[in-house]
This record gives sequence, structure tokens and C-alpha cells, in this order.
Amino acid sequence: MGYPLENQISTAKITGAFAHELCNPLQGVRSLIEVIHRSSAHETDLSRKLERVEDGMNRLAGVLDAFRVTYENLPRPADHVSVDSFVSEIAESIQRCGATLSRDDDYPPDSYVYAFAPELATLISHALIDHSPAPVHIALHSKQLENTVAFFSEIASAAPLIMPWIDANNSDGLAGLPILIDEITRQCGGAATFRYDDFGLRSIRIDLPISL
Repeated sequence: MGYPLENQISTAKITGAFAHELCNPLQGVRSLIEVIHRSSAHETDLSRKLERVEDGMNRLAGVLDAFRVTYENLPRPADHVSVDSFVSEIAESIQRCGATLSRDDDYPPDSYVYAFAPELATLISHALIDHSPAPVHIALHSKQLENTVAFFSEIASAAPLIMPWIDANNSDGLAGLPILIDEITRQCGGAATFRYDDFGLRSIRIDLPISL
């Protein structure tokens, strides 16, 4: 069902403005880190630490921007997109985050879903990427199930998916990201399922209705 329309508009304005204001000082901090990084290039250990901080800041900036773009566009009708194009948007966004990807698609080529694209694709990709400097490999599956298409992920590596920034038990992290994905998915008439363990979020499943 989602929240009442008037609440959505209020939330959109407040959250969109908040994320927009955060982007400005964050850009200043990123610029400062870049200057320090260049001036300390000869100090290997410090340079490596700064690279990790810089990487985390860049990803945080991406999430903030996704919040801003998405909330600025809520509420609005979901886009009528093909399943293949939506999967491709998720895949491209994941790869832009620096992860490798394998796809397993099982749906008719003429299947269509209603989705906030590319905003929802961007948020899903950020939720699948951890903050480790090591490359992450993600297996993305999409399958038609009666009148819905299910998109779900697996982490194809021995290491667990450690994302403390969206851990349900971590009040200091960006715990609102799964909530945002869930709300947008419900706006599209679908459902989002998140599975957690001791390390944080382990998997995401998005079910979107096939349009007639």
C-alpha cells in the first residue's frame, strides 16, 4: 500500500533536501582527502589508508545521490520497462561500483515490469556492494514466476557479504537503504525481501509484477 500520498510528498521534500545539502560538504571533504593523498604519495602505508577512505567516501556519495534523485522523483508513476533493460541497468550499476558480475536470466524476451528505473537499479547495486577494497563478485538471477519477475542475488565468493553500513543492528549506518528499496518496490506493486545474518545483509530479492 505504501504511505499516504501527502506523507510521501513531505518525506520526498525533506529527505531530498537533506541529501542534497549533505552532498556539498561531502564533496569538500573528498577534495581535501584527494589533496592530502597527492601530497603523501611517497608514504605507502598512509597512501593505502587514504585510498580506502577515499573509496568509502565515493561510495557514500553515490548512495546519497541515489537518495536525492529517488526522493526528488517520488511520488510518480513507475516506468514501464522491459525486464531485460532493467536487469541490464542493475548490471551496469554494479559494474560501475567495481564488482564483477555473472547473470542468469530466465524470462521471455517480451516481459515487462513497472519499476523506478534507473533509480531502483542504482539503489539495488549499492546494496549489493560491500566496502571492502577487494573485488566483489555478484551472481544476479532473474526469473519469471507466474505473474511476477523475481530478481535475486548471491555472493559468489567464500567471504560473507559484510555491509555494516546497512546492517539492521547498526544505528550509525545507512539503515534506511533497505527501507527505501522496499518503499519504491511497493510503489511499483512488488515486494522486497532482505536476509540478514551476523555479518549484516546477505541477500536481496525483488519481486515486480509483469505488466499486461
